Amino acid sequence: MASNNVAQFAAELKMPADVLLAQLRKAGVEKDSASDPLTKEDKDKLLGHLRRAHGTTPEGEKKKITLTR
Repeated sequence: MASNNVAQFAAELKMPADVLLAQLRKAGVEKDSASDPLTKEDKDKLLGHLRRAHGTTPEGEKKKITLTR
C-alpha cells in the first residue's frame, strides 16, 4: 500500500497521526498536518533518525557496549 500523506502512512504503521507528526518533526521533516504529502525522502529521513535514536547504524549493526568490572 503506497501512502501519499501523513495520515495514510500513520494508518499503515498503525499509529496515531499526531505521534507520527511529532516523530517527523524530531527527524527534521517539517509537516504541519496529517493531510500534508509525504515523500520517500521524508520517510528515509525518519527511518535514519529512528535508527540513530535507537542505537542502530545505517548498516544495521548494533553499537558495541563495553562493561568494566
